Amino acid sequence: MNIKHIRLEDTKTSSWTQGETTEYYIYPESCDYANKDFLFRVSSATINEQPARFTLFIGYTRYLMMLDNEVDISINRNRATYHKQQTIKFHSEDDTIAYSTGKDFNLMIKEDIKEHSVEINHGFFEFENSFILVYSLQACEVFIDSFKYILEANECLVIENEDRKAFELISTKEIIIAKLNLIPSSEY
Repeated sequence: MNIKHIRLEDTKTSSWTQGETTEYYIYPESCDYANKDFLFRVSSATINEQPARFTLFIGYTRYLMMLDNEVDISINRNRATYHKQQTIKFHSEDDTIAYSTGKDFNLMIKEDIKEHSVEINHGFFEFENSFILVYSLQACEVFIDSFKYILEANECLVIENEDRKAFELISTKEIIIAKLNLIPSSEY
């Protein structure tokens, strides 16, 4: 099992049409967001102007969660308001427009990957997934098989568990947890 603690100073931030996006992790690590050749990407973006049309990515599923307020969003002309920290799941090629500003958590996953989920939770968990992504909403402690990680707000843990060995995770406060099961890396 390989665990990476990604702090804000380890990330790269770039501009997009209506704000900035901060990339926490992209997999495989040799991939580039602009080339749209990755299997998954974890990021956080600001929406500073409205309306904000999302970048289209054909062949990806997207999870979006506003971190600081609710979002008024239209997906393929179906407009709805989602509460702060409510998970929105949609296809990245959907015509998506935000009509509010704020900061989000964003996970994009290649549609070939069928097993994935995103939730906010805290407490005790057991996992056997090939990847677990932990995003801290506030300063907290996360224990992985009794080893302690101290996370500041807006930091990320990337747990690569290629052998899908069972492990325990405990969080003292609410965190965003993304679970993914990938095919063995030799098949990429």
